[in-house]
Amino acid sequence: DTPTIKDLFNDNEDILLFRNDSVNDLYLKLKHLLDHPEIRYNLGINLQAKIRSLYTKENTLEFYKRLIKMLS
Repeated sequence: DTPTIKDLFNDNEDILLFRNDSVNDLYLKLKHLLDHPEIRYNLGINLQAKIRSLYTKENTLEFYKRLIKMLS
């Protein structure tokens, strides 16, 4: 079972999600980021922290151990 983007990250906290069927929604989100540098900064800080916590050496090692066991 593979997690999706929505399972791993929080909209408006780590990332900004947009509707994949709407160029206008993407435009509005990008414009919002351009108009609010503090939001860009906070999203960047939050995402870096999330990535560092999810992809530690220990978590990566455990992932590969499970993968090898599953493939064996």
